[in-house]
Amino acid sequence: MARPHLFELNGTLLHGTSVPVEISRQLGLEAEMVALDREIGAQHIGPPEYARRVHALLSAGAKVKIADRLCEKFGVSRATCIACGDSFSDVELFGAVPVSVAVNVDQHVAGLATHSYAGRDLR
Repeated sequence: MARPHLFELNGTLLHGTSVPVEISRQLGLEAEMVALDREIGAQHIGPPEYARRVHALLSAGAKVKIADRLCEKFGVSRATCIACGDSFSDVELFGAVPVSVAVNVDQHVAGLATHSYAGRDLR
């Protein structure tokens, strides 16, 4: 049986957007995140303020919530999914599915996934 794949690879698969914007879109917070991206882009705020405000909007648990919504939408169970991610913020998602793949991560995150891959060819 084919398994649904839940991808979250910053910049690898998302061109012209950002992970916070895409997660915010799924959570109904897109306008807030786009406004925040504009503020940092215009240098009205710096990285520490950006990080503080992003953290107030999003959490690693949001990825699991979004995965659950997608599973329901497509009529599949989380138990049939494979999660692919590239950072510590993906660890909660790794724990929510039976199979996970860490892509180009440090050893700490790699050790928390079922499988780990380092390289540039996602095939």
